[in-house]
Amino acid sequence: MANPTQQDKAAPVDDGAIQKALAEYEKNQRTYLEELKKLVRIPSVSFEGFDKQQVRKSGEATCDLLRRIGLDNVQLLEMPGAHPYAYGEWLKAPGRPTLLLYAHHDVQPAGDEEKWATKPFEPVEKDGRLWGRGAADDKAGILVHVAAIQSWLKSAGSLPVNVKIIIEGEEEAGSGSLGDFLRKHRKMLQADAIVLTDTGNFETGLPSITTALRGIVVVNVEVKALKQPVHSGMWGGPVPDAAMALSKILSRLVNDDGSIAIPGIYDKVKPLSDSERKSIKALPSDEKLFRKQAGMLEGVDLLGGRHPWEMNWRQPSIAVNAIQASSRKDARNIIVDSAWARIGIRTVPDMDRRIRPGVSRWRSTRKARGAGGTRAPTRPRSRPRSRRCARATGPSPSPSAAVAPSPSSIRSARSLAAPRRSSSASRTPTPTPTRRTRACTWAIS
Repeated sequence: MANPTQQDKAAPVDDGAIQKALAEYEKNQRTYLEELKKLVRIPSVSFEGFDKQQVRKSGEATCDLLRRIGLDNVQLLEMPGAHPYAYGEWLKAPGRPTLLLYAHHDVQPAGDEEKWATKPFEPVEKDGRLWGRGAADDKAGILVHVAAIQSWLKSAGSLPVNVKIIIEGEEEAGSGSLGDFLRKHRKMLQADAIVLTDTGNFETGLPSITTALRGIVVVNVEVKALKQPVHSGMWGGPVPDAAMALSKILSRLVNDDGSIAIPGIYDKVKPLSDSERKSIKALPSDEKLFRKQAGMLEGVDLLGGRHPWEMNWRQPSIAVNAIQASSRKDARNIIVDSAWARIGIRTVPDMDRRIRPGVSRWRSTRKARGAGGTRAPTRPRSRPRSRRCARATGPSPSPSAAVAPSPSSIRSARSLAAPRRSSSASRTPTPTPTRRTRACTWAIS
C-alpha cells in the first residue's frame, strides 16, 4: 500500500471521478481484506484484566496503516489511564468541507471460545464472510475509511473533501475518557460533519444509512449475605441465600410481557412517526427471518407486541449481561455467600440519560422479607458513581462476521464535541440494526 502521488487541490466530484475511485477499490479489494486480517489478529481487548499492550499494538498498527495510505500528521494520541487513539489527516482541498471519520480499533473479549467455530483472533474466510473477533466491529470500519481514502488518492491524486480520521481505542470499554479527549483536541478535530462506520447494513446488498444509535446504562449489582459459603444441609433454612435474593431483585425489573418495570422509564421515549413506521414495515424482513437471525429457539416467543425492529431500534430494553454466584464447574451443596449481576439498559431517542425518576437512586442494602440479605424496593433507583462515564465490564461471547462495507452514519460535528448516551435522530431512509454507543457503570449503594 504505497503512498500515492498527491496534489494540493481537491479532486473533482462527478460520476467519472467516482467510477474511477470505485474501480480502484475493486482492483485492490483483496489487499484491503489482507490488511483487515492483520488487524483482527491483534487481540486488542480494551476491558480491564486484558493485556493493555495488545491495544497499544493495535493502535500502532492502525497508525502505520494510515501513514501507508498517504495521510499526514499521523500520531498515537493518549489520555491518562486510557487506551490510545490513532489520528491522521489530509487537508489539501481548500474551500471544500472537512469530514471527521470515526471508527474504533479495540474489541470486546471473545467470551467462551468453545462456542466459536473458529479461533477468535485468527481470521477465517467462510461463505463470503470473514470470521473473527473485530472482523466487523469495528476493524472493518477502519478499512472502509482506509479503502475509500486510498482509492480516491490513487485514482484522482487527491480527495474531494478534507479529511480527518480518529480511531478510538476504548469504545468497547465505555469510552471513559472520550469527553476529556474531545475537549483537549477540540481544535484539531473541528469538522463540518462526522462519518461513523461503527454501524452495518440491514442486509447484504441493501444500502443503509444509520441516523440513530441506542445508548446504554450499565449497572453492577452485588448481594452479600455471608462471610463465606456454607453447607446447605447444615445451614439451609434460616440462613438467607444471596443468589435467591438477587433473583428476586432481577425479577422485579420486568413485566410478564418483557417491558421494563422501572417507573418512569418510558415517559420520554420518542414515538415513531407515520413515515418511520411505514419505513420499518417496508423492510425485506418478517418475524420468521428475525427469529432466524437472532438464533431464537423453537417455542420461544418474541416480546413487546410491536414490530421486532421497532422494539430493537426505538424502544428501551433491559438485559442481564452476566450473572454469577457459583459456577457449573464448582457446583456443590452450598449456600453461596454472594451473588453478582451486570445489567444493561438500552436507551433510545429523547430518554433522559439518568432515566428519572425510576432510576435516580437504587438502594439495595435493605433487609429482604423472606428473601435473605437484600431486597429490591418497589421503585428501584440508582445513582451514578460519578458524573463521568466509567468503564463497563463483562465479555460478549458472540462471534463477529464482516459483511460488505456500507454507507456510513453522518451526524453533526457539534455532537462529537458534546457526546450523549442516546441520540434523538430518526432513521432515514432505511433503518439499520443499532448497537451500543458508550457505556457507563453505575454504583449500587
